[in-house]
Amino acid sequence: MVGKMNKRAILVWTLLILLTMAGSARDLDVKKIQKMAIDSVVKVIASNHQKFVTTGVVMDEGHVFTHSKIVGFPYRELYVVTSRGDKCIARTRGIDREHSLVLLQVTGLKLKPLKLARTAEVGDSVLLLGGFYQSFPAVFKGIISSMDHHALIVDSSIVPGSIGGAVLNSNGELLGIIRGKMGFTSPVMLNDQNLLFEINKEASTDLCLATPF
Repeated sequence: MVGKMNKRAILVWTLLILLTMAGSARDLDVKKIQKMAIDSVVKVIASNHQKFVTTGVVMDEGHVFTHSKIVGFPYRELYVVTSRGDKCIARTRGIDREHSLVLLQVTGLKLKPLKLARTAEVGDSVLLLGGFYQSFPAVFKGIISSMDHHALIVDSSIVPGSIGGAVLNSNGELLGIIRGKMGFTSPVMLNDQNLLFEINKEASTDLCLATPF
């Protein structure tokens, strides 16, 4: 009887170890994902007497999506800067105010687009890749807390300059574009209705709102 109990205990412990190892294998390889995606994420700068900075995501060789806030200020020059330091003038080609996105056309550089993710689920680990003012890149980890066709909510902090950045899965594929922090009253369009997410201010810095792709 004792021998059987010992064998059973060893089997249970073995299964627990295997499950732990499997969970670790699913952890994000941050440096690997960053390396895969870094050439497809750019800084977007609107310049006049001062500079306004967001992050942009490359959708094809000549187009970049970023947060529409970047064109909400008067500017004399609008341009993108790659992770390698290459600079190129950008022009606005369309604005989606409902999802806080602006499409920019970039000429003179051959940009590398991000591959779009096919699926995602609540609870998936994700990596947020953006900028922090003049610093680049800024990297954050989180999980998908909630999602539908209109909004992707991630339990991750972000910093100024990272709006417009990429939400990536473990394969470095694009899940969404960062819209900003979930604030105390952050309006979002869901099912053609204006909804306000009421969240305590102390908790708001740990939730990020993104537009899914």
